[in-house]
Amino acid sequence: MDGDEESCLPANTVEHASPEHEERNKDLQDMISELPHEILVSILSLMTFKEAVRTSVLSRRWKKLWSYTTGSLDFEDSKAEQDISHNTKSLGAGRFKFIGWVNRMLNSHQGSRIREFRDGLEIPQFPMLFNLRYLTWLVQTSDTASLLGLTSLIEAAPFLHHFELKLEWTEPWRRRNAKRVNATPNQYLKEVKILGFRGYAIDSEIISYLLERATMLEEIVVDPHPHACLTEGTFMEEKQAARKKAEQLKPKLPHAAKLIIL
Repeated sequence: MDGDEESCLPANTVEHASPEHEERNKDLQDMISELPHEILVSILSLMTFKEAVRTSVLSRRWKKLWSYTTGSLDFEDSKAEQDISHNTKSLGAGRFKFIGWVNRMLNSHQGSRIREFRDGLEIPQFPMLFNLRYLTWLVQTSDTASLLGLTSLIEAAPFLHHFELKLEWTEPWRRRNAKRVNATPNQYLKEVKILGFRGYAIDSEIISYLLERATMLEEIVVDPHPHACLTEGTFMEEKQAARKKAEQLKPKLPHAAKLIIL
């Protein structure tokens, strides 16, 4: 049965595919499953995190494929995270359950690259991620918050080579003093990139942590390009102020490290 014939079927029979149609679907699934491991992982990496995980039920071969993806691990839009954020009664038990689920997913992840990580709740401790080499973390934040909670994931990836932080600012700037957290020295972290840098307390303190941790840092790239004005100044004034703050990082760099300001 070809496509034209199928489109002419009555509505009450379209839902019940013929044996021939089911056989074609099965053959197509078999053809996809026979693709090389690398191609299947690349396909899954284009899906959302939830879509990729759902493929684990297709067959024994698909069960672990999602764990090698290099796409987005987005925990921000999960129903559990939203429920915890809006229901104080479930904060304790719900938060504990949510953190356990996130850690189980990360513990199962075998890939060396996470192109985008999103997490709406601060997680105090992550499982060790020995395979992780490249990590991009997207954060929506304000200067009343702190990014030092990110350090637990960075500390859990002892062989991390490249770390990229994308900052999306959500509130007007409020002055506060920068905090400090001790960093475990690490010789493997060689490249750091900060997008949306403003030089406020929140990004200054996480950069101070990264510069202390990356003892063999080769390059730090700072993009001071603001996406929105958070002060009473103009867009260009905010950008120039951020560039001046970025230039002040030079004396803090490890020996031989290069600072690139975009």
